[in-house]
Amino acid sequence: MRFVESFVSAAVVLLLELQDYSQKNRKQAFLMAIFCSIYNE
Repeated sequence: MRFVESFVSAAVVLLLELQDYSQKNRKQAFLMAIFCSIYNE
């Protein structure tokens, strides 16, 4: 699980740095789905 969390953290950083405002809501929803699936286990 530690590997998954570090991978997600890296993905969050990349998405925030490369964030396109036209896709902001879609990316945030995707990230929230990932976080929920990880921390609900």
